[in-house]
This record gives sequence, structure tokens and C-alpha cells, in this order.
Amino acid sequence: MLAKIETVKHIYGIDTGFISYIVRTAQLFKSIIIIENMITGKRANARKLKELFNLCTTYDTDVKIEATGEDEEDAVEAMSNTFHLFAERKIFDSKDVDERIEKAYLKLEEDIMARREKINNKDE
Repeated sequence: MLAKIETVKHIYGIDTGFISYIVRTAQLFKSIIIIENMITGKRANARKLKELFNLCTTYDTDVKIEATGEDEEDAVEAMSNTFHLFAERKIFDSKDVDERIEKAYLKLEEDIMARREKINNKDE
């Protein structure tokens, strides 16, 4: 198991848009990824929407990202990077901010897939 603490810097906490990226990131890995609200102790599987909604995070909430499995190091790093993508989102952001987040996320996804391919080629 590997874990890392992150602070939610998204103005709305972990909201629906943010949750969609958390789930997308979690689905890229074989490891089980758990997000824990460090204030309430509530835990959520990063692949489960309902559990993530119930975390009840707000701006400046510390969360623990915990991964268990064969690719846990990459999973924690990628999830941490996903949290960082949402760090500067504000209340009145325009559509171009959402487009920049999506573009940055797609780059993150490409990097993950390239790293995975490199590992698979090394194993052969």
C-alpha cells in the first residue's frame, strides 16, 4: 500500500466535474484506489461515484490518496496529478478553463499509457 496526502484546492471541493476525472483516472489502473476525507474519516473507492459524493469535501480539505496493487506507485502519482489539475478552478471560470483542464488531463492520460507500454515492452 502506498499513500499520499493532498489538499483539495478546488473551490467547490470534490464536485461532480472533479469526480468524473477521479473515476477516469482510477479506471486506468489495476490497483484499488481509496480517497479518504481526513476530517471526517469517510473513505471512498475512487471508481465509485456514490462513495465519492459522500466524502463531503470542501475547499482546503485534506484527503489521503491510498493505492494497493501492482501499479500503486503510478496510481497515487496520477491521482495526485488529477487533484492538481483542479487546484486553480474558481467560481466564475469560463468554458476555456474547462477545456484547458480536459486538455491537460488527456496529456496525463497519454503519459500514463506511454509509461505502461514502456513497462510492458521491458517485461517481454
